[in-house]
Amino acid sequence: MSRWGALVLTFLVGLPVAAQQPRAPQVPPLGIPRGGKQTKPSAEPTITISGILRRLSDKELVLEAQDSRILTFTRTQKTTFYKNSAEAKPSEFTPGDWLFVEATQDEEGFLHAVAVAWQKAGTPEERARAAQPVEPSVQRSDFDEPPPVLRRAGSRAQEKTEEAAARREPEPRVVREAEPPARIGPDDPGPPPLRRGAPARSGQPADAEAKLPEPLPEPPAAPPREDPLIEKARRAVAAYNEKLPNYICRQMTTRYQSRSRPVNWKAVDVISADVVYENGREQYRNIEVNGKRTDKTLEQLGGAWSKGEYGSVLADLFSPATAAEFLLRKNETIAGVDAAVYVFFVEQPNSHWSVHVPSQVIRPAYGGSVWIDRKNGRVMRIEMQAQRLPLDFPLDTVEVSVDYQYVRLGDATEHLLPVHAEMLTCQRATGFCSRNAADFRNYRRFEGEATIKYEQ
Repeated sequence: MSRWGALVLTFLVGLPVAAQQPRAPQVPPLGIPRGGKQTKPSAEPTITISGILRRLSDKELVLEAQDSRILTFTRTQKTTFYKNSAEAKPSEFTPGDWLFVEATQDEEGFLHAVAVAWQKAGTPEERARAAQPVEPSVQRSDFDEPPPVLRRAGSRAQEKTEEAAARREPEPRVVREAEPPARIGPDDPGPPPLRRGAPARSGQPADAEAKLPEPLPEPPAAPPREDPLIEKARRAVAAYNEKLPNYICRQMTTRYQSRSRPVNWKAVDVISADVVYENGREQYRNIEVNGKRTDKTLEQLGGAWSKGEYGSVLADLFSPATAAEFLLRKNETIAGVDAAVYVFFVEQPNSHWSVHVPSQVIRPAYGGSVWIDRKNGRVMRIEMQAQRLPLDFPLDTVEVSVDYQYVRLGDATEHLLPVHAEMLTCQRATGFCSRNAADFRNYRRFEGEATIKYEQ
């Protein structure tokens, strides 16, 4: 764990209704004996998931699945618990125990526990891990109304029909290993890539016909001796937050969606917010959706969003605790700077990059490329792609890129700050993809006597 904390970059992805139907169960149905009490079976389809209990409260159950996902189930008075083939009290379940959870999944992707069965006691190591703080995915908030959107022509019923027609579920597999993003037809070009090596123009969709990047090389079996430029970059990143003054800027994010392949991006909405960076902490204030003020937070708006562009993503990548492996690929000029381009890879156990969808969160293995200024070791651009996403995770593509440039904050001193960021997510086995394009504008410094108050 790096000293900057585990939450480096987070997505909350609003999923289309058609993509939320439960997949094949991960384990056979529970077949829980009802202790002589006949229970009317539910008419809703259910999924059954096995994993380690991380947290249990009156309102939710948090489970760590075998594929490293953290799943949050809503618990109600109707949720039943069983242990050793008999009905049990929730107090008999201890974090670290292995459980089967039978659950339903609503149209928004949230999971609701129907029955919970004790499987076996956890090992001392599993109990110790379960005692650590857990990062559950957000559950439904009090703000369930969708934000204003610029809908395309056609009714929601037509959209559901199109989504269902585009979806082709893969056959159930006993062993669920990572696979490349699914294709929905023999001529399907696959999910759209983010533009590599240069930011898209402000307010314009990325080129849908951009070529896919070269495959990332396999990480070497034995890491080579530390590259001097990588070591210089580590020192530069370590000093980044310490030397960065307090500032404020305006972030403008245009969100796009495409429901076809090849992609045909349609603008959904524009979200703007003041980003207040004070003492290493980011706060988002004065949020507007399509030019109208809202009291909702970014998390409550739904859809896709990201955080961490202001340094934490770099701090974690270059932290020794992440153990990223770097390999020099080429030299390139970016934003007028002579840069070295490295590819990198981070194994899943060392990942602190969180990807959220309703009721689920995962920290995937990831790889990508990073552009480093040869003169001073500063990072000018970073691209990250999630790797080996579990087949039961609703997304098969998660990518992000951030461009940095030198910016003056009202004085002669230049500071390296993000100027553009893009994020791409695609639904597994569908043509539904979301893309965010964010620009960071009007940077200005906070005066030392300024006081910022945050609402609790």
